Amino acid sequence: MEEETEISPISDYNGDEVDRLSNLPESLIHHILSFIDMKYSVQTSVLSKRWRYIWTPLRTLSMNFDYSTHRNLHSDVDDYMYFVERVLMLRDNTCDIQKLHLICHEYLEPFTEINFPLETWMLGVVRRNIQDLLLNLPLPEESKLPPCIFTCQSLTKLVLCCDGWRRTMVTLPKSFDLPNLKSLKIKGVTIYDIDLTSKFLSSCPVLESLAITRSIMNLNDIKTPNLKYLTLKHNECHGIGGRKVRFYAPLLTSFICESDMTHELDCALENISSLVTCDITMSVDWNDEEEEPGAFENFSAEDKVQYAQNMMKLLRAVRSVKNLTLSRWLIRVMSEVPELLDCHTFEYSNLRRLTLRPFLSKECLPTIIYLLKISPNIESLCVVINESPYDDGPPKYPLCDEINEDSPDISDDWETGLSLPCFLYDLKTVAIHNVKGRINELKFLEILLKNAMGVQNLVLYCDWDKDPGNMAMTRRMKKFTEKLIEFPRASPYVTFMCF
Repeated sequence: MEEETEISPISDYNGDEVDRLSNLPESLIHHILSFIDMKYSVQTSVLSKRWRYIWTPLRTLSMNFDYSTHRNLHSDVDDYMYFVERVLMLRDNTCDIQKLHLICHEYLEPFTEINFPLETWMLGVVRRNIQDLLLNLPLPEESKLPPCIFTCQSLTKLVLCCDGWRRTMVTLPKSFDLPNLKSLKIKGVTIYDIDLTSKFLSSCPVLESLAITRSIMNLNDIKTPNLKYLTLKHNECHGIGGRKVRFYAPLLTSFICESDMTHELDCALENISSLVTCDITMSVDWNDEEEEPGAFENFSAEDKVQYAQNMMKLLRAVRSVKNLTLSRWLIRVMSEVPELLDCHTFEYSNLRRLTLRPFLSKECLPTIIYLLKISPNIESLCVVINESPYDDGPPKYPLCDEINEDSPDISDDWETGLSLPCFLYDLKTVAIHNVKGRINELKFLEILLKNAMGVQNLVLYCDWDKDPGNMAMTRRMKKFTEKLIEFPRASPYVTFMCF
C-alpha cells in the first residue's frame, strides 16, 4: 500500500504551497475587506509585503468602537480617535471614499470639541467625494456639526445618530446644498430652529427615504416630491403656532409610525394615494419615570376621546393603503370610544392585507369588526394576539379545557350590538398567531367563520411555550380544534391548519 501524502489546503496540484488569497485580484480583495471593520482590514498589513498597503485604497471605511470589549474606556476612546485619525491620514487619498461609518457606543461620556477633531475628519472625507456617511457618536449635549456635511454634493446617504439616554441639541449651519441626497436618518437629535430645519430638508430635492427617530424637531410643512419611505418613531415634531406639520409626498409607498399616545401626534399626511404599506404602532409612554403598568386606566375620559380622535384621523389619512398593520394600543384606545366608529364612513377600498396585533378582548371586538367592515376587498387577514406581561391589558381569558360555570364572559353573547351581515367575500386566508387555546380566541373565530364568505384557509400558529412536545398544550389544542370545526361557516371551503 502506498504511503498517503498529506496535502496542504493551500497547495496546488503538484503539492507546492500557494498563497491563493494573496493571488486574488486586488479589486476582489478590496471588495472582501469592505465587509469587515477597518480595524481588521488594517491588521492585514502585517501578513506580508504584498499586504502592507493593500488596505489604503479602500473606499469603504467602517470604524466601530464597542465599549463592552474595553475595560479602560477613557484611554480606549483616545485610542479609537487616534486610530480614526491615522486611517484617514495614511489611506491613499487619490481614491475617493464611498462609505464612512463612525460608531462609538452611547454609554461613554460625551466627546468634547477639544479632543474630538470631527470637523477636520469631515473636511477630509468631503474632499474625497463621500457618498454614504454614518455618524453615531456621543456628541456633547449642545453640538455644532461640521457645515461641510450639509453642503456635500456627492452625499447620497446620511445618518446622524446620537443614541442612548441623552438627546443632543444640534445647531444647524446657515447654508445647505445636498442635491444628490436620497436617504436621511436622524435619531436622538433636538433641532429647534424651524427655518433652518425647513431649509435643510428642502435642500434635498431627490430625497427618497426619511427616518426621524426619538427626536425633537420644529418643522414647517414638508414638501418632498420624490419621497417614497417615511418613518416617524417616538418624536415630538411641532409646527408653527400649534399647527400640524404636513408631509406632502405624492410618491410615498411606505409609512411607519410609532408614537406614544401621551404625546400628541402633530404630523399629517397629504396626497399619499400611492401608499402601499403602512405600520402604525401606538403605545403608552413607558419612558416616563412616573409611568406604571395600568396607567392607561387612569387617563381621563377626555384624554381617551382625544387619543381616539387622533387615531381615527390618522387611519383616514392612510385609507389608500394596500397593506396595513395596526398595534394593540391603537385598537384598544379606539375601543374606549365606540361611538366614534359610527361617525366615520370611509373605506379601505385598496386594502388587500390587514395585520392586527390586538388584545383580542370582548371590548376590542367592535373595533376589529369595524376595521374588517371598512376593508371590503381584503384577501389576507393576520391577527397576532397580544397578552400584556403587565396588568395594563385586559384580564386573561380562561383556557378552553378549564371552562366552568363561573368562568367570566363564557355565556355572554359576544355578538350583541354588532352589525354582522355576511361580508368579506374576497378574504381567502386568515392566520392567527400566538394561539393559546383561550375562550376569547374561540369566540372571535366563531364570529369570523360565521360571517366571512370567502375564507378558504384558516391557519393557527400555537404558542407552545417553547416546548412543541407539551402534552397539556397538545390536549388543549385538540379540544380547541374540535370546537372550532363544529362552528357554523359562511364559506363551505374552509381548510384548517394548526402549527
